Amino acid sequence: MSASLCLSVIEKNPKKFITFWNDERELLWERNPQGFRAIDAGSLTMGYRTSNSRTGCDTTGRLIYPQGAYILHMIRMMMHDNRSGDQRFKETMQDFVKTYAGKAATTEDFKAAVEKPMTMEMDLRETTE
Repeated sequence: MSASLCLSVIEKNPKKFITFWNDERELLWERNPQGFRAIDAGSLTMGYRTSNSRTGCDTTGRLIYPQGAYILHMIRMMMHDNRSGDQRFKETMQDFVKTYAGKAATTEDFKAAVEKPMTMEMDLRETTE
């Protein structure tokens, strides 16, 4: 995720930014010699437990980092506003870091922090009228 931010802020080259995310997606979807894809190993929240004979030895580089980065990128894009840019995303991440500084945070803690600034447009759950 940090690399993509560097590309978009410092390099200001949309082509490099798109190539970066295409390469990350390829890591998740590429099949290993046994025919398995990293993305099929299990949920990102399983972390290193996804490392098994199917995933091979590079769970960190082929699953955890790319999928985690994609999740942050998705959240960033959902929070992006044409007027304020990434302000909401930055505030959310800063609030999360401040809230959990020196403490252990869970996936549910992160999920709650991201849901706090959620707008109606971001809520994709089906509603009944």
